[in-house]
Amino acid sequence: NREKLKAHFNQSSSLPADVQISGIDTEFIELVNTAIQKNLDNSSFGVEELARESNLSTSQLYRKMKLLTGQIPNAYLRNYRLQAAADLLASNPGISVKSVMYEVGIESASHFSHAFKKKFGYSPSEFA
Repeated sequence: NREKLKAHFNQSSSLPADVQISGIDTEFIELVNTAIQKNLDNSSFGVEELARESNLSTSQLYRKMKLLTGQIPNAYLRNYRLQAAADLLASNPGISVKSVMYEVGIESASHFSHAFKKKFGYSPSEFA
């Protein structure tokens, strides 16, 4: 189950339907996702702020995120932002890549383009 869970979180930030997760772990992932969603457009929202919103120390957050998702909090946050960008690009034809970039809290166009292409295999403009 842990391996399936880690594989799922490499692709998506949503909770999987096909893997059994304890209630406490489900609540934790929902809390993290809610905190990220609430601060999605805030480019200065990082691991320290996520730990504070999760009522954990940064080291506890790191350990728990690594155990549940197989990703460190920075990678999970980046993947969440990139997935949100892909969802916005897919659901809003004609939206500019630059506005999507700012909506998901990424300020560097080159970083956004590079990370997006690395995750999805397409540049944001090709994906749109």
